[in-house]
Amino acid sequence: MKPTEKTLALPRQATDVSQFFIDITEAYLLFEGSILHLLNKLPAYTPEQILLESKKLGRQRVQLSILDDQMLEIIELAGAELARTHLVHDYRVAFAKASMASNNLYQKLLSVWAILQDESTNSM
Repeated sequence: MKPTEKTLALPRQATDVSQFFIDITEAYLLFEGSILHLLNKLPAYTPEQILLESKKLGRQRVQLSILDDQMLEIIELAGAELARTHLVHDYRVAFAKASMASNNLYQKLLSVWAILQDESTNSM
């Protein structure tokens, strides 16, 4: 960029960083709860119900990824001192719990799929 050129600064909406981290942490805890609910109900659900619930989880995950992108922008602007706060720690814990629940659901769905495949093969 030439020294005489000026860039226009786009106005940014003010963000309450503390509230943002409280909200994103709560969103991950709700996501974990949704996954655990599906895990508990899985044996009673039909394949169609499992698909519907999985799609709901997928939509939640898309919303979380948008929040994650916003969070990274906030951390980039705020600097390293924000990364050492309890807000980020709480987020990391909620993220880890949701990730573990998601991995557990994935493993359970794989085992259900294998059982269904086996039953289908044996019934032929």
